[in-house]
Parts: sequence; structure tokens; C-alpha cells
Amino acid sequence: MVAPLKNKNSLDLTGFALVDGGFTYRNKYYKFDDVIETGIARSVLEHKIVLVGSTHHHSVSIRIGMRSGEQLQVTEQPTWLSDSKLSSVEYVENLFQVISKKSWDNRVRKYTNNIDNLGYFEYNGWRFYIKQRKLQDVSNNNYYDLGSVNLFKSYGFIAVKEKNEGLGSKLFKSLVGNQAGIGTLIDSDVFFALLKHFFGISWS
Repeated sequence: MVAPLKNKNSLDLTGFALVDGGFTYRNKYYKFDDVIETGIARSVLEHKIVLVGSTHHHSVSIRIGMRSGEQLQVTEQPTWLSDSKLSSVEYVENLFQVISKKSWDNRVRKYTNNIDNLGYFEYNGWRFYIKQRKLQDVSNNNYYDLGSVNLFKSYGFIAVKEKNEGLGSKLFKSLVGNQAGIGTLIDSDVFFALLKHFFGISWS
């Protein structure tokens, strides 16, 4: 991965900081009550030098969705001009945790309102039907009974694999990269809580 020349959404350039009742971003005040979506991606890049050892470069990128439709992004990552300090990465992560906690009720309500009105909630291109215990991949209109699939969780992704899938189908999907799955980087805390509450699904 090639480092960018300059980070346009760094802490320094965005002025991202917590204040009473909300936070500031690019000299504008935002309320916790107006946050309707949060997402975070973390990575650690190991750089090995022969006979010298390894160094680790930490990165984090967060995205905050507002009721107004604005999408706010803060990223701390190495660039050609500077390295990203671990302390800055941890600071962004800590702010993200605070905002996620303060906006929990708003973000949960977004999904539970759909359940009350439609009988399902929609998450990242998938619909989760509560009474029917079904999943629907909206992109191709495929339906899956929860009892007929295994859900394998990894960082930022849940693979959806049919229990009785034939060998030919498995081989085809491995060749074309057509693995059904759910990206989980957005509102992951709320999503996993909904899975546990309504379907009894959780991972250790």
C-alpha cells in the first residue's frame, strides 16, 4: 500500500475535538443527538528491514453520519511527509468511542423503527426479517433461512455460507470471488447487538 502524499482529514486539519454536548469538526459544532451513523476502520502495517527489525505503522479512519446528510471523516495514517503517531490514532479511537456511546439511542432507533413499521431492519445492503428469521441480499434478491446458513465473522465482514451448498457451487464462487457476505464496519456495535437480541446470534 502506497502512502498518500498528504492526509486531508487529519486531526490537525479537521480540528476534530469533543466539546460539551457534541464535537467540533472544521470549525463547526455538531450535536451528539444529530449523529445517526458511525464507522471505524483500523490497520497496522508492519515494515520489516533486513538485519534491523520491524516497525509498525498504525492507521485509523472514522466516519460519522449526521442527520443533515453530512458525512464527516477523520483519518490518522502515515503519509510521505509524516508518520502517524500511535498516540494520535488512540486519541481518535477514544473520541470515536465517546461519540458512539452518546449516539447509541439515535442509531438503534434508526433500525428498530424499521422493525416496527416493516418487520425487518436493513443493514449495509441486507435485510433481516425478524419473525421469518430470514436474510435477504438486496443486491441480488437472494433469501437465506437463518437455519440453513453458517455465519463466519472476521474483521469487518461476516461470510454467509449455505450449509448444504454443493461442491460445484463452492468451486465456482471461489473462482469468481462471489462470496456472499455482510460488511460490518458501519454501526457495528448496534448491528451485533441487534443480531444477539432478535436472533440469538453472537460470537465469542
